Amino acid sequence: MDLLHEMEAKVSRMNDAELRARRKRQEALRIAGDLPRALVDMKSILGTLQKQYSIDGLRSVCSYLMRLERDWSVFRRRMQDTRPDPVDVWCARVREMQSLAEQVRCGATA
Repeated sequence: MDLLHEMEAKVSRMNDAELRARRKRQEALRIAGDLPRALVDMKSILGTLQKQYSIDGLRSVCSYLMRLERDWSVFRRRMQDTRPDPVDVWCARVREMQSLAEQVRCGATA
């Protein structure tokens, strides 16, 4: 997840006047790390479905992944347009990655 690493690097270079603002940014990035973990879980589920020759399961997971790809593109564009200040707006945008992770988890259990 290049975007996540890029955001982590930017946080260390942001000149937050308050330590609290920096902590908020770091917490938002920690929560955003759920998405890569959810994708790793999805990969193992895909492997299991493939071994079981579960065509319906694979179709279901693929439809979720296609929706996620579309949502990810929208998220990336919005993240690029989001300015680092105010901190709360930036953190809310980063936390949207957690909702994408929930979407992946729902697709994995469908």
